[in-house]
Amino acid sequence: MVVGIRDHGATVDGMDDTKAINRAIAPAAPNGTVYLHEDDVLIGEYDRVPIRLTEDQGGLTF
Repeated sequence: MVVGIRDHGATVDGMDDTKAINRAIAPAAPNGTVYLHEDDVLIGEYDRVPIRLTEDQGGLTF
């Protein structure tokens, strides 16, 4: 199963997506995949540096 972070409230626009990522992990566990969509994914309350995922990279799964 692949669970997208946008389905769990991520905006993927440079705003903090940490809560949405955490919400996506639970339904993906134990054998699923969490998908981070292309654009600016911001993780963490401190040191706010977005992860830029471009379309040619196809997002990121973990």
